[in-house]
Amino acid sequence: MSNFTIVIPEYSRRFLCLGRRCEDDCCHGWTVPIDESSLAKYRSLAPGSLRSDLDGCVVVAQSGDGATAATFRTLASGVCPFLTHERLCRIQLEMGPSWLSETCAGYPRRTHCIDGLAQVTLTLSCPEAARLVLLDPELQTSPVRRHSLPWNTSLECSHPIRTFYWPVREFLSGLIRERSYALWQRLFLVGVFCQRLDAIHRGEDKRTFPQFIRDFSAVLASGSLRAPMQTIPANPGLQLRLVLELIRLGSGAAPESASLSACLSTFNAGIGSGYGTTPEAGIPAYSDAYVTTFEPFFRERPWILENYLTNEILHAAFPFGEAFFRTEMALDCTASFMQLAVHFGILKGLLIGIAAARGSAFSTGDVIQAVTVVSRQFEHSRRFLEQSCAFLEENRLSNLAGLTALLRN
Repeated sequence: MSNFTIVIPEYSRRFLCLGRRCEDDCCHGWTVPIDESSLAKYRSLAPGSLRSDLDGCVVVAQSGDGATAATFRTLASGVCPFLTHERLCRIQLEMGPSWLSETCAGYPRRTHCIDGLAQVTLTLSCPEAARLVLLDPELQTSPVRRHSLPWNTSLECSHPIRTFYWPVREFLSGLIRERSYALWQRLFLVGVFCQRLDAIHRGEDKRTFPQFIRDFSAVLASGSLRAPMQTIPANPGLQLRLVLELIRLGSGAAPESASLSACLSTFNAGIGSGYGTTPEAGIPAYSDAYVTTFEPFFRERPWILENYLTNEILHAAFPFGEAFFRTEMALDCTASFMQLAVHFGILKGLLIGIAAARGSAFSTGDVIQAVTVVSRQFEHSRRFLEQSCAFLEENRLSNLAGLTALLRN
């Protein structure tokens, strides 16, 4: 038995909502659940204009087990009916912040409590949260909380994979920042790691988790995987076709926002895509923009995409996901990696197209807008998740080799 130290970033504490000064708002495009405590407050409100509007806009339904589920009925435009012309919340303005539902009060923060330790991350569909997360080169080092946890590293020790959440999280967070490997290689290795975890979980790999992570760490340190990974060819044509199809699926899976329309307009202009053109026509501009603009920009600012991926790993309890908190669900770490690869692939492809349009004017502002669009339009949509998985499976691209086409340039 030994101890190891885990690091819990505290950057969420620095977040402050910009309110009406924000270039976007968090009051459109969502189905907002209302917790029971907030629903009771709304029902206790004295008669008046706000009470009448709440009665007309709160939808209450009974689930099969008798539990109450309530949401706000949005306007036809997808906007919350309580968003004022000044882009502020009418409920908060008239009643105070304590009357906000838990979802509205907490956004963009997301809290996981694991082994009694609270871990708070930020949802990057909020522009200010995206700026705080992406643009800080020291995001993962200050401020932080450090905790020492016991870990049985004996070869005889064998436990369910779920019990190794913290070592997995620490290992993957470190791997994402291991700059001796190209970023696409780090993601490829994350995919391999997830496949091995699933094999151990199913009993196909007879190693214990401590033995496995020692072996994996040793191979990484040796650098012996670099040469084989370099033999994997880049396929910009396939990558662009995948990005275009995934964007098409995501655009139909949720109401299209003005921000998405603006991003897609710039993307299409950059690669010469649009009505009457084929994906092949955009390949030269797409490939050139990666070499001349995208790659130099992020080579000088490597922390931006590293911070994005690390926040996603913490945010989703990756690679366990929802199944980590719901033990009745089957663990599928490889499927979690596919979801991460799809989101990152869309973001990277979108940024390459935008870089093609912007040229030397490509900036962190473009990155922030693209990240918030991808988070809002793709990461929050269960329908898109199902459709994208089905699309990749139908085209035999749901394996590590297929997903690498989204990651490798």
